[in-house]
Amino acid sequence: MKKWKIALVGAGTIAKDHYMPQIQAMENAELVAVADTVPDAVEYAQKEFGIPKGYTNLDKM
Repeated sequence: MKKWKIALVGAGTIAKDHYMPQIQAMENAELVAVADTVPDAVEYAQKEFGIPKGYTNLDKM
């Protein structure tokens, strides 16, 4: 089965409490990147959800 690679913009409360866990629960989806203007939010999301790439600048994503 092909996996969808997902990059999420926004790592706030809604993303970490709802979007990220739901995406991780999908067998055919993988969170590969996250972007947020708050560096601590990006770092938390990467550590908590095992997201390999993190950005604080959307243009660099």
